[in-house]
Amino acid sequence: MQRPQHALAVTLHVRPYRETSVLLDLWLREQGRFSAVARGVRAAGKARRFAELGPLALNLLELAGTGSVLSLRSHDTQRQFPLAGPMGLRSALYLNELLLRLLPEHDPHPDLFDRYVQMLAEWSARPQSTAADYATSLRLFECALLEEIGYGLVWEQTIDGDPVLPDVSYQVDPEQGVVATRRGLDWPTIDGAALLALSTGEPDARLASKALRDLMRGILRFRLGGRMLRAWVQ
Repeated sequence: MQRPQHALAVTLHVRPYRETSVLLDLWLREQGRFSAVARGVRAAGKARRFAELGPLALNLLELAGTGSVLSLRSHDTQRQFPLAGPMGLRSALYLNELLLRLLPEHDPHPDLFDRYVQMLAEWSARPQSTAADYATSLRLFECALLEEIGYGLVWEQTIDGDPVLPDVSYQVDPEQGVVATRRGLDWPTIDGAALLALSTGEPDARLASKALRDLMRGILRFRLGGRMLRAWVQ
């Protein structure tokens, strides 16, 4: 980024910086992940600006700088996404942490960005969403994220080319894909019906299962080099 530019962005994380400033971990729709310093937003009388620059808001930012950390010149809040209840907030913070850990810096993914913003908008518009609703949305987004960064898997077919059957149990190798259950593979089993539901990319009650959550967590942990997310242990 060679000169001041306007960028549509969401904030994934905020950290204090010096006395009155913050360091923003940003996801820009057209430029990817960047860090930027927002000066003076923790000073007295700046509470509104600080809140607008936090997670759960879509902002049009004016950014300047050429180094690894940019400088925020101004912002115009396009939309905020208030989430009712702890489940919505935990889900959003989990996604932010996942995106911070898996998305490479300066690598734009505008379609995934739009999907993220749309999901926050839907959650905000449905304050009565259940745990199953959030789980369904998260599984679909996790799959979309893996696909975007080149680690997508084929769910409706085994690595041997056989179709996945709904009443058969399988295992999933995070590098290769679905395999028939066999000894020696250190992966939990999951029924084909859940995998087929995942393959459609559409909401389905089966996507809210604990087995599928654990499966996706194992695949993501593999892509994280074996590291855990804070959201998984809280």
